[in-house]
Amino acid sequence: MRAARAEAAWYQGDLDRVGSEAAATYEVAVRARHPWFVGELGYWRSLVGDLDELPAWAAEPFALQVRGRPVAAAAAWTALGCPFECARAMAESTVEREVRDAIAAFDRLGARLAGQQARARLQGLGAEQIPRGPRERTRRHPAGLTPREAQVLAGLAAGLSNAQIAARHGVSLRTVEHQVSSVLAKLGVATRGAAIAAAHRRGLVPPT
Repeated sequence: MRAARAEAAWYQGDLDRVGSEAAATYEVAVRARHPWFVGELGYWRSLVGDLDELPAWAAEPFALQVRGRPVAAAAAWTALGCPFECARAMAESTVEREVRDAIAAFDRLGARLAGQQARARLQGLGAEQIPRGPRERTRRHPAGLTPREAQVLAGLAAGLSNAQIAARHGVSLRTVEHQVSSVLAKLGVATRGAAIAAAHRRGLVPPT
């Protein structure tokens, strides 16, 4: 709970509360020798300059971020199947291309506040062109899908193959493959079948 409150404070720009929330139970986590609690709480403390180093046994992805190794941390988060945390690590990079990748990932995930912060970081790196956020129609969709992604999801629910969806909408197969991948990411699923089930469960497609 303290870690969640620290994270909420971070996206609200309340740095004092980030530090106080994360520090409140950090020593308890250290005494319990819990690698993930120590890693997460320590990470938030490090962001506000309240902690410089984690114990050697702290969870690796957080430890890498605290050490200033965002790319390695992103790889570790990816291996764990954590796309948001991966993007958050990449957003801490000083390489413009990597921050742009993080922004694109946040947009796919519908992580608006994280995306705004990453855009501000990109601007701080001196980038001349800052990617725009999702359009209003995308923000209004319950799952953050673009109009075309919603069409692709409807095609999946109708049992169409990628090739059939491409033919229906007059786009390339490669485009549809990318859109399907984006739909799966936004729905937080790994397979087409799981996407269809999620779409019906959440009322994103008409019932059959």
